[in-house]
Amino acid sequence: MKLQKPNFEINMNCQQFHVKLQLQKECRFGEQFFIVGNDPILGLWNPLGAIPMDWSDGHVWTTELDIPVGKSLQFKFILKKINGKILWQPGPDRILQMWQTKDTSVFWKIGTMQKFSK
Repeated sequence: MKLQKPNFEINMNCQQFHVKLQLQKECRFGEQFFIVGNDPILGLWNPLGAIPMDWSDGHVWTTELDIPVGKSLQFKFILKKINGKILWQPGPDRILQMWQTKDTSVFWKIGTMQKFSK
């Protein structure tokens, strides 16, 4: 399963970030993408606890998470086939790190992509 880089949209309050993850990837009708990872909010690498993504026009899959400030997550996208088989994203895990500084700047990093905003 070859994937494009996901898009992120971040809003924050004092204790957590609200993250919107989007993946543009086509699959067959009845199949669904999920996010699974190393944290309880991501299912602890168990596909049964993975977070489902919602499909929209253009084959854009979206999910939203509230992540505590300073949290580092490792995750992968998985595809649940119609027959129940799970296909895992190949390659290394994706890593999402977000933190806040005293001047409320927002930093996030996923793999080699990173962003700074004030």
